[in-house]
This record gives sequence, structure tokens and C-alpha cells, in this order.
Amino acid sequence: METSIRFSMTAGDNAERKQHADQGREYAEKALDNAWRCEDDCMVAQAEFMLACVGAWKVYVAARMSKVKPSNHPKREGAEVLLEQRLEELRRFPHLDMEVYAAQARKYLGYLRPR
Repeated sequence: METSIRFSMTAGDNAERKQHADQGREYAEKALDNAWRCEDDCMVAQAEFMLACVGAWKVYVAARMSKVKPSNHPKREGAEVLLEQRLEELRRFPHLDMEVYAAQARKYLGYLRPR
């Protein structure tokens, strides 16, 4: 999933970016489905966090495609809130390296916030 998003960030064409973001969402949804089947709460929380990151990226891509600043996109606030909630849910698991997740959240939130 991360590979698709990373490639999407460097793709020059907005339609191609959207395609990669959609593919990233599919990967994250499959990971979430598998985590639910394993009944592993930590994996579920991580997959939900991945989906929130993809959601933030999709809002960024949608804003670019509609020629709106990401900070003005109508779905920006919802994507930010969800990503922050998912990050907070990960904190329930003491064995996770939260600095990694916090850095990833900052990265994706940065795409949505005014510069």
C-alpha cells in the first residue's frame, strides 16, 4: 500500500495519482479484512490507520484535480479528524513504535493543512 501512495506522490498526472490512491485504498481494505479475520485488534488498528492515511491522500488528490487548495476542500476536516482518531487508537498498543506512526500522520496531515 505505501508503495502505491509513494509512487502516486511523484506521478505527474492527477488522473494517475487518483488511480494509485484508489489502488492504495484497495490494498488497505484488503489488509483490514485480513486483520478482522485474524481477530487481531492491533492489526485492525494499523490497517484502519493505513486507510485513514489513504483517505487523507485521496482528499489531497481530489483537491488538486478540482483546482482547490487542499486546506479548502470540503472533506479535509473529516480526513484530518479520522487520521488523528486512528493515530490515537494505535496508542492503546504499548509495543508499537508510535514515533513511526506519528511521523506518518504528520506527513499526511501536512498535505491537507495550509502552508
